[in-house]
Amino acid sequence: HDHKFDPISQRDYYALAGIFLSTEVNYGTLSGPKNNQERSVIALPQDAGLPAVRPSISASELAELRQEYARAKERYDDLMSQRSTPGAPGSKGGPGSKGKGKGKGGTKGGGSGPQFFIQVQIALGKMAELENQLKSFDEKGVALPYCMGVQDRPASRGKPEAMQPTKVVEIKGSSGIRPPSGFESIADSPLFARGEMNDPGERVPRGVPASLSTVPVSAISSETSGRKELADWITNVRNPLAPRVMVNRMWHWLFGQGIVTSTDNFGTMGVPPVNQPLLDHLVTRLVGNQWSIKATIREIVLSRSYQLASTHDAAAYAADPQNTLVWRHSRRRLDAECIRDAMLTVSGQLQVTPPVGSAVALAGEGPIGSTGGFIRINEDTFINAVANYRSTYLPIARDLLPDALAVFDYSEASVVNGARETTNVPAQALYLLNNDFVREQAAKFAERLTRSPGSTEQRIAQAYALALSRAPTLNEQQAAMKFLQQQGTSPQAWSTFCLALFGSAEFRFLN
Repeated sequence: HDHKFDPISQRDYYALAGIFLSTEVNYGTLSGPKNNQERSVIALPQDAGLPAVRPSISASELAELRQEYARAKERYDDLMSQRSTPGAPGSKGGPGSKGKGKGKGGTKGGGSGPQFFIQVQIALGKMAELENQLKSFDEKGVALPYCMGVQDRPASRGKPEAMQPTKVVEIKGSSGIRPPSGFESIADSPLFARGEMNDPGERVPRGVPASLSTVPVSAISSETSGRKELADWITNVRNPLAPRVMVNRMWHWLFGQGIVTSTDNFGTMGVPPVNQPLLDHLVTRLVGNQWSIKATIREIVLSRSYQLASTHDAAAYAADPQNTLVWRHSRRRLDAECIRDAMLTVSGQLQVTPPVGSAVALAGEGPIGSTGGFIRINEDTFINAVANYRSTYLPIARDLLPDALAVFDYSEASVVNGARETTNVPAQALYLLNNDFVREQAAKFAERLTRSPGSTEQRIAQAYALALSRAPTLNEQQAAMKFLQQQGTSPQAWSTFCLALFGSAEFRFLN
């Protein structure tokens, strides 16, 4: 249907859809149960200068892998040879199907039905997994570098079946229908009435929403998907929407609240900007900086507004209680990644070099926590993440967030979310006082302090400087000294003291 609030029509939707349906997305997933959107990755030359995720293997290991693939393919081909067509003897609904026998694969009614379909999907997934592994090596077993990316589909040859989004039935007579994922070649998308893939209408030329077309989009060639033209239109200097959205998100992450507080909605149902001239000024700076996000952020953080303290002012509060005009810096909690990174930094354990690959890539393909024909990926790999590199590189799997991020309002990774929820709940304090990872970092922090020269008083001052970026007050200094003396200034006492600093509200808040 046409959009109910903003002037976005069905034609606008399918005009954009044609661009992306004409694009091949290579993100590297394999076919298998509950995954009908298999995608390859892009092979890079050996001299690309990028590391390979997989380690190289020997000639004998490569030969064994090829044999394993041959066995998996034989199993898949054997199952496919048992397929029953609707109405055939032994098939569901066919003559003699009621209560008679089992097919070669051990399923009732020959090669049909949901059980048989699952067997085929598992066999296909195993074969695809091994094929993917083989593609990761050259003829000598040397690991090849790969990357994810996008590229245009082949130019259209006018075949009717290629001009409609693909819809593949994996096994005849089963419910194994793959959802549409694109064209076989570059094409304009039909307008599907009410979104029904079986009811295609007229073709909609690839383009952008008409209501946003104050800047004309370049003509899209029949030989290209239109992504280049779309990118040029988005970043046109006469098109203010994209830079407004971008600078508003920068402001949100730096100040805790966007100039447009509905960060993901600049439409009719969104909130108007609290300071339109400021928003427009930032747009001109971003475009003037040639769309450099780093340069624009640098200008903002060097401004007087960003460097204001969070000190309360009664008169300013009376005039602007929500601080929309930024008369002070709002006190706000660090996001999940920064809290974890702060602990690693203070303990001296932060590894700044990004890891090669991820836990998913290193573990192999297959459903997480599963057994059987797939390589098992343990859920603890994700939930109890203990790696010391920056938290932005932690593996994120659907419904399996690391505890260090989940407890501090990490956003749902499968959807776009420009503004996270921010809570302050007991579970966060309990995590900081009881989690094994936090306790380990507190112990490393204590080791760092006890290795440094100086008196106990000087080490306490160093602890406050590292954890809270300030000197301790007289009361804090005396309380820390009393506690450490009572405990005999033992390693455990220092560790408990450091854990208390991690558990303080000041550690996870920007003041």
